[in-house]
Amino acid sequence: MINTLLPVTHWLFNANGESLDTSPTWEVLSTIVGPVMAPILMVVVFLDYLMARVRAGDENEELAVKTRFNAIARLELTVLIIMLIFWVPFFYSLGR
Repeated sequence: MINTLLPVTHWLFNANGESLDTSPTWEVLSTIVGPVMAPILMVVVFLDYLMARVRAGDENEELAVKTRFNAIARLELTVLIIMLIFWVPFFYSLGR
């Protein structure tokens, strides 16, 4: 979500009319902020996935609640896998 909101916010408040490709703000966001926030966001999504699995596994919950938390867990796992697909090659290239 942050990866989407930051460029949109920059575009909305861009006073001098620079394109996003040549803007120094976009360069800072894509080269410094994104790589720093990506691992933190992955950990947060993973912990939220674990909490959804714990809540879905609670034996005192109704079936509708378990179904909802199972769906949430699947969605978070999908998001985590997509983030890994995009960020692992980037971090791998830094280590070479």
